[in-house]
Amino acid sequence: MQGEAVALDVERGLCFGFNSVASRIWVLIENPMVISDLCSRLCDEYDVPIEECEKQVLGHLEQLRSEGMAHAL
Repeated sequence: MQGEAVALDVERGLCFGFNSVASRIWVLIENPMVISDLCSRLCDEYDVPIEECEKQVLGHLEQLRSEGMAHAL
């Protein structure tokens, strides 16, 4: 599980597995930041076009929000 993370929702009995990129997003959003800054950081770390990064990050953040794991987009 190198670079991967697991989050547990004890109240609902759910387990969420994050790949290395999702794990990195999780770490970065610990400190609130705008999505453009988040994507800039990720593009610096990974070889991905900014448009694709924004699309994927927005989708991931929406999933976190819908599961109650993130509060705002």
